[in-house]
Amino acid sequence: MATRSYIAMKIGEDTYKGVYCHYDGYLDYNGLMLYEHYNTKERIEELISLGNISSLHEKIAPEEGKHHSFDNPDPGVTVFYGRDRGEEGQEPFICTEEELKDTNSWIEYIYVFDNGKWYYSVITRIGFTDFMPLEPAIRKIRERRNLQ
Repeated sequence: MATRSYIAMKIGEDTYKGVYCHYDGYLDYNGLMLYEHYNTKERIEELISLGNISSLHEKIAPEEGKHHSFDNPDPGVTVFYGRDRGEEGQEPFICTEEELKDTNSWIEYIYVFDNGKWYYSVITRIGFTDFMPLEPAIRKIRERRNLQ
């Protein structure tokens, strides 16, 4: 079962550029992965430039000479629908916050990079929450993992 998410960066007053990510959108995976491995504007721009994502991992591209595809992914390498599966129409989208938080999208988590920091929003019964800083949630995840 997928936990769908959007990964976006704020590019204007109420303008976002982002992609859809199909798997593992929850804080313990995509949230942690983004916080630890995608923490510069350049890195996020590179990630988003390749379009919609099947599964997010710590690397954007495989090592030179390594085969990587949707059916045969290189461990630790992000799988993109366009690059790795050959699907068309998988480009990044541009939208407003209202469009990003559309409750009819089946999205459960939204991650936004803005001014050097990650923020997130979660779907609830009444809509998406306001954007919250990701860092405190990551601290709690790390504390919980150290206790287990």
